[in-house]
Amino acid sequence: MEEEVKELFLEKVTAGKRTYFISVRKAPKGSSYLVIAESIKANDGTLTRNSVMAYDDHVDELNVAIQKAIKFMGKRIESRFDKEKVRAKSPNEYKNWTDEEETRLKKEYAKSKTIEELSKEFARSTNAITHRLEKLGLIKEK
Repeated sequence: MEEEVKELFLEKVTAGKRTYFISVRKAPKGSSYLVIAESIKANDGTLTRNSVMAYDDHVDELNVAIQKAIKFMGKRIESRFDKEKVRAKSPNEYKNWTDEEETRLKKEYAKSKTIEELSKEFARSTNAITHRLEKLGLIKEK
């Protein structure tokens, strides 16, 4: 009779249509390993799952590389999301959308205005306009 793989630890992170699972499992022969899995839900409801496994003798090196990547991203994220700089160009960026703004956005988009035109009119980035139109179901998600 084969021994089962035991899950020793599980952390779940939900981020939009993606769900990440960080788990530690124990193999039948006693070694432990880390699994980082990503589950993506498509618009049609199907799920795609990707995963990476790292055995205990490689975890230290992997941890160092991940910490370096996170540190690098932190620096890039800070500069990319400097709210003062962004709001100098798009004053309404990072503000919640009101029902009135969403209604107006739907009407203006129906008039065939471009994303750039809507961005200027709503004082938000083109990214913010695109994401809101996706959320409202007016354009397909990328």
